[in-house]
Amino acid sequence: MRAIGVLALALGLTASATSAVDRPALKVTDLRPFTVQGTRFEPGENLRIVVTTKRSYVRRLEAGRKGAFKLQIRHISIEPCGQYAVKAYGPSGLRAGVKTPPQPCGAEPGPQ
Repeated sequence: MRAIGVLALALGLTASATSAVDRPALKVTDLRPFTVQGTRFEPGENLRIVVTTKRSYVRRLEAGRKGAFKLQIRHISIEPCGQYAVKAYGPSGLRAGVKTPPQPCGAEPGPQ
């Protein structure tokens, strides 16, 4: 009985690791010009990319033959300590996102 539990756990871990690897992913590769790369989407999938800074920018594009894309938006400017979020939506239901962590810029460190 114990062997069955161990086997089930191993299969569950393998399945979750595989699904995490197969999910679409986004990566911001440059801030000037603002450049986003996407991978692991469906080949040829029509995507809606939403970049949010102080305002939102929406672009539509088609993933390439390998399910990847590279998008540059020249008029987005990220200030030092500025934050952004990028999300990609596909009609197949595949989604991906990336955002900057909260930035403590401009705040004086308090007493420790």
